[in-house]
Amino acid sequence: MPYSASIRAAPARPMIAVEAGQSDLFAVARAFGAVLPDCGVSVMAGGGVLHRFGPGSLLWTGGPDKSSPDRSLLDTAHATGARIVADVSDAYGWIDLAGVHALAVLAQGVALDLRAEAFPPGASVRTLAFGVEAILCRAAPNTFAIACRASYRDFLLARLRLAADPAGETRGCNGGNVTTLQR
Repeated sequence: MPYSASIRAAPARPMIAVEAGQSDLFAVARAFGAVLPDCGVSVMAGGGVLHRFGPGSLLWTGGPDKSSPDRSLLDTAHATGARIVADVSDAYGWIDLAGVHALAVLAQGVALDLRAEAFPPGASVRTLAFGVEAILCRAAPNTFAIACRASYRDFLLARLRLAADPAGETRGCNGGNVTTLQR
């Protein structure tokens, strides 16, 4: 039986990657209008979301309604003394996964505890998803946003669809972009 999940290629989002020392990360977060989040936590900042993946690594992601980051955010991040500030928007492809069985589908290819107690809404992590390096963000209890290198997006979409419907009974396919399966 297939799982009930919506799996679709999502529009591109503006993204800014920042690498900096600890004090500079505080300044970048402040410049984006946020408090520096703990590792693995995301906060609203600068009209988007600021993710912290490590002691010296931040990633700002905007909404899918813009194709590139606001130039002032890039300039602001540079002015804080960060070592690396880069617009990485074109490097990533996005996938939205939602539905009552989204967790069950994702758990088949991600070796992390994805239960809400361990990975609550607002959490984000860099991990492997079905063998592909990915950024996994939990937007809501049954909603995930996944970013991976743009060249791997179609592969990851196919793997997620296979996990949702191992027998290959895909229903509701719309131009190869949306799969909605009912269990």
